[in-house]
Amino acid sequence: MLEEQCPLSTYVTHRSIKISGNRSVKECFLQDFIMAQHFSVNQNFSEGVRCLLIDKGSTPKWTHNHLLDVKEEEVEKLFK
Repeated sequence: MLEEQCPLSTYVTHRSIKISGNRSVKECFLQDFIMAQHFSVNQNFSEGVRCLLIDKGSTPKWTHNHLLDVKEEEVEKLFK
């Protein structure tokens, strides 16, 4: 099931879970808010909305084909 999801989103979600263990609830909510702002303008977000809500089930064309294609620098940008 994870292989069908957006590779960038999957990578970022994993990273967020990993680093959240040492943070307060307030810090976690703030980090999630920052990431949500970045994702709302990301091409993958609009592609997911298009496939799920507009074209009802079409296959999304993510910016990365696999988790291994995601660059660390891209992930870091979403956390800043």
